[in-house]
Amino acid sequence: MAVVVVNPAYTSLRCSGCGHTQKENRKSQAVFSRQSCGYTDNADVNAAKNILAAGLAVTGRGGTPHEDPATDLHSDPMKRQPLVLVA
Repeated sequence: MAVVVVNPAYTSLRCSGCGHTQKENRKSQAVFSRQSCGYTDNADVNAAKNILAAGLAVTGRGGTPHEDPATDLHSDPMKRQPLVLVA
């Protein structure tokens, strides 16, 4: 059994459709809306999709972490990388 721990930072600001991270994507506590690609969703559902995709990408089972250093809000690469723990 494997446990994958994904850093949840900024997952509610990252578009699970196109991967762009921007503070303006989070319209309210509950609403996520990316104007340029048109993707909208519940903010928590959008964040959950990003966390799932990051976990699947790390385990090699598909998904994409949508981690573009040019658009990510973190300058420290260690804060952008998911941590994998195998139990």
